Amino acid sequence: QPGSEFFVRQNYMEVKGREMIENEPDIRKQYEEKMKDPEFANNPSAILDFFYQICLKRANQNADVHPILRLMD
Repeated sequence: QPGSEFFVRQNYMEVKGREMIENEPDIRKQYEEKMKDPEFANNPSAILDFFYQICLKRANQNADVHPILRLMD
């Protein structure tokens, strides 16, 4: 779909990820749990993608919401 693309530069995602860890306890907890997995912890791309997916979901909060139309006579 045109206009539905979401792109964030990698260096911004690193800064944003640090902000999320610092300011959002629930995100910090999820991140700390994921960091227990050595495969995840040793993969910088996966770490950035973790934060990217959170931002993507927040940017497209209504992506899975479909309007319902009710016709009345």
